[in-house]
Amino acid sequence: MHPSPIVSVIALLTFLLACPLPASAAETITPILSFKEAKALLGRGVVGKPLPDAPLPDATTLLPSKPGTWTYNVVSGKDTGKTRTQVLQRATDPDHPDLWQRHDPGNRVFSMEVTKQSITVSSLAVHAHNLLIEYLSGEPLMEKGMKPGEAIRHKTDINAVKLNHPSHTRSTGFLDIVVTYMGKMKVVTPAGTFDAYLIRRDFNSDVSPVKQTDTIYAFYAENVGIVALASHLDVHAAFVYHQDTRTGLVLANAPKFD
Repeated sequence: MHPSPIVSVIALLTFLLACPLPASAAETITPILSFKEAKALLGRGVVGKPLPDAPLPDATTLLPSKPGTWTYNVVSGKDTGKTRTQVLQRATDPDHPDLWQRHDPGNRVFSMEVTKQSITVSSLAVHAHNLLIEYLSGEPLMEKGMKPGEAIRHKTDINAVKLNHPSHTRSTGFLDIVVTYMGKMKVVTPAGTFDAYLIRRDFNSDVSPVKQTDTIYAFYAENVGIVALASHLDVHAAFVYHQDTRTGLVLANAPKFD
């Protein structure tokens, strides 16, 4: 389950959609959550020993391109003790057979292109606020063949539009992201023990006056998907809004794929 780099400020953006594009993106991205802190968010014994190095396999094995429902236990953060569900289904677009939609809590729908080579998020629809976030050149999640320690950096412009008026751009900004493959390790969850690939994603986003920094550690298992996730989100808007959130999720139940 990937929190969007601007999901938590949707309500605020609803009221700030007339803001101008900032002059330039940040030059560097510094992680705001260390690996040690991420392990602590997930709890003792969840992240196990390192495994022999291996490149990232086909992306479709780490995010199975099959309909299903995943359930996660919230083990740290303000919702500790609760569960979250994620539903994956194929998009109803015959012209884009690789397009999938992931439904997350809060009536949020991510549209993603899933191929053997890569996974890229193209948009986020937040129906509760009648808002569509468009990543104009995509938001990468991973690329096949990445080696441990390898990183890719990507910058994309963002359009924020009303769902019922998608042709009218109301606000613009940017997303700057670095995706780092950190290697393989054992992960122990209520759903089982997995050989997981760890991907860290560091974000800066700016839809003025809202600025956000986010670091996410996502552990993927082949033919399962995300089995654990730890994140730190820091978002602020001038002197009127500030949110600092840390969350840990571990897999409780996943669909069974052959």
